[in-house]
Amino acid sequence: MEYLKQVNPDEWENIPPLAELYQDLPTTLRCSPHKNNTDFRRKTPKQATQNAYIGYNTPKVTTFIVIDLDYDGSIFAYHDAGIPRPQFVLKNPKNGHCQYLYRLKDPVSFFKNSRPEPITFLNAVEHALTLALGGDMGFTGYLAKNALNSSHEVYYTGAEPYSLHDLANYLDLPTTTPHTADNDEYYGRNSYIFNTVRHLAYPLADTHTFTQIYNQCLKWCE
Repeated sequence: MEYLKQVNPDEWENIPPLAELYQDLPTTLRCSPHKNNTDFRRKTPKQATQNAYIGYNTPKVTTFIVIDLDYDGSIFAYHDAGIPRPQFVLKNPKNGHCQYLYRLKDPVSFFKNSRPEPITFLNAVEHALTLALGGDMGFTGYLAKNALNSSHEVYYTGAEPYSLHDLANYLDLPTTTPHTADNDEYYGRNSYIFNTVRHLAYPLADTHTFTQIYNQCLKWCE
């Protein structure tokens, strides 16, 4: 617990961990002042700091594992569970609920030619980490508390980025790999649909228009 240090996001440019976090953010930000709305903006210091919620990852690359802890007193949940501390803890000052940011040494890609093993490993680690910390199993990380915005209390732990193996050493990973859409708790329905439909869509890329591809993918998703 002695590692936890509160930092002021308004001074992020003068705080090396926060300045590094800014550099890690996607060049196109998902951001919003509210949870129920999403804007897409080019990354600038203004856009990265004025919104209370942002997306830390892109659809094609996961750099951060974000865990949502919807209960009071969760600021030290990692310590209580014997789990490696995250790089950042973001706390709601009104109810004590927190989100954890774990920065990965090696981001996991979701491109056409990406290997499936790291993706499966990432899903397993994220699932087990959420379970061990008592996190929200339905949280997708699409929008998360912004560590560069003063709407939240921001704590830095001094932890270095982790490999998936570093985290897995402290977790009980699932022993089975789900293959059907009803395994929403493990993969998440959005992830499952994406990884199914994208393989169907690739052959259309060079022979169909954007509208044709969109309509066909929408039909498959539905």
